[in-house]
Amino acid sequence: MIPRVSYVLILVAMGFTLLIAAASEGALGRLPPQPYFPQAFAERRQMPCDPVGALWPEQIVSTRTREPIVDAYAADWFGYHLRSGRELSLSDRPTQQNGDRLTVRFTWLPSFHSPVIIRVDEAANGEMTLTAKRLSGRVGSFRGRTLTAVEAKAVRDVLRRTDVFNIVPLGCGGGVDGAQWLLEARDHA
Repeated sequence: MIPRVSYVLILVAMGFTLLIAAASEGALGRLPPQPYFPQAFAERRQMPCDPVGALWPEQIVSTRTREPIVDAYAADWFGYHLRSGRELSLSDRPTQQNGDRLTVRFTWLPSFHSPVIIRVDEAANGEMTLTAKRLSGRVGSFRGRTLTAVEAKAVRDVLRRTDVFNIVPLGCGGGVDGAQWLLEARDHA
């Protein structure tokens, strides 16, 4: 007959084994599921797009399509990678978190390489911090640094000059395969 303490030890060992397995899969390092995009982004709306996929902005033939900004599939797909990179939703992020005035995030999901997330946060004092993450399956690399005044001015100038958030998307709908880009911004002011 096996003593009761042996059963307890066996159960503890099994639980510890499951915990180690979950940690090795990266399951403990991810944020819990969260909505990364406002629900309104899933609603169909009239949006401009370029049906021929022009190579240069002056060649764009603008038309209208009725699509959601981010459909459920794309929201889940981008959300999975943002969660893996320990990125919070910009839409649900508390205003003035850490004193931030502006946050701009670029997410690149290539077909055959590791995803990349680049985020710039501007503090209330005008200082900008650049955070770059390259995800590699279960583990990601992270680099963050404060931008110099010259670099921060260059970022502000590019955002102002390009009017990047009013550019007409190239192509209507998605393709069969290819890298996906997501550019998000949040003005906390």
